[in-house]
Amino acid sequence: MKTGTRVRILSFVGAQCERDWSETGRIGRWHPNWSDKSVRPDGYFPVTFDSDGARMLVHRDRLMVCNDQSA
Repeated sequence: MKTGTRVRILSFVGAQCERDWSETGRIGRWHPNWSDKSVRPDGYFPVTFDSDGARMLVHRDRLMVCNDQSA
């Protein structure tokens, strides 16, 4: 995915660990200091969350491209 792509992030909520796609974010730029060998781990993307601005590497299995431009 390209930098700046809007995404929804899969999270598990509640006592039953139900799947929830309501968290939104944006794909960020890769920085070599984010992994031990300065090599991007396969399938992981840096995501900046819309809710609090936090950044985290998220696997592609938990990302869904969205066209919600409201945030």
